[in-house]
Amino acid sequence: MAVDNNQDKLDKATRYGELLADLLSEVMDQLLNPVTLEAICSEAVTPSQFEVLLYIYRHGMKCPVTHLATGLSISRPAATKFVDRLEEHKWVTRENDMDDNRVYYARLTQRGKQIVESIRNYRLERVRTIIERMPPEQKESFYQGLEAFIRASLEEKDLSQILCLNCGTAFVEQCEINKQWGHCLDPYNHPDRKIV
Repeated sequence: MAVDNNQDKLDKATRYGELLADLLSEVMDQLLNPVTLEAICSEAVTPSQFEVLLYIYRHGMKCPVTHLATGLSISRPAATKFVDRLEEHKWVTRENDMDDNRVYYARLTQRGKQIVESIRNYRLERVRTIIERMPPEQKESFYQGLEAFIRASLEEKDLSQILCLNCGTAFVEQCEINKQWGHCLDPYNHPDRKIV
C-alpha cells in the first residue's frame, strides 16, 4: 500500500509539473497571439512569420534559405514558401549568392527589422512586468527552477541535441545548452558542427 501511495504522490506531482509547464507555455504563446502581433505591428503578422523573421534577425539580418530550413527544422520548400510570403509583405528581400547562383539569401528589409524589434521589445517588457510582480526570492527561485528543468531535459538523449534555440547572434554564455556542451549548438554559430 505504501508503494501505491508514493506512486500516487509522484504521479500527482508530475501531473502538476506538466500543468505548470503547459501554463507557462500558454502565457508565452498568448503574449504573441495574432491579435497582439497585429496591434504591435499595425499589420497582420503570424507567430510563424515572426519566428522566421526572428531567425533571420538573429543571424545577421540575412541568411541562406537552406540555413533557415535547417535552423527552424522545416523543409527547404517550406522555407522557400515562407520567404515568398515574407517578400510579398516587403519584410524580406531575396539576394543571390555572388559565388553560387543556386544559393540565395533572405535579407530583412528595414520594415522586417522594425517588426522584429517591436515584437521583441513588447515581449521583453511584458515578461519584465510579470516577473517584477514576483517577490525577489521567488524571482531567483523561478530562474533556478527553469535552469534546473532545462539541465534535466538535456539528460534526455532525444532532447539533448535539439533543444538549442538556434539563437545566432543572441548567443549568451549563461545558456544552459552552452554550459552542457561547452559551445552553442546552433550550426551556424559553431564552426566545428557539421551542417546537413
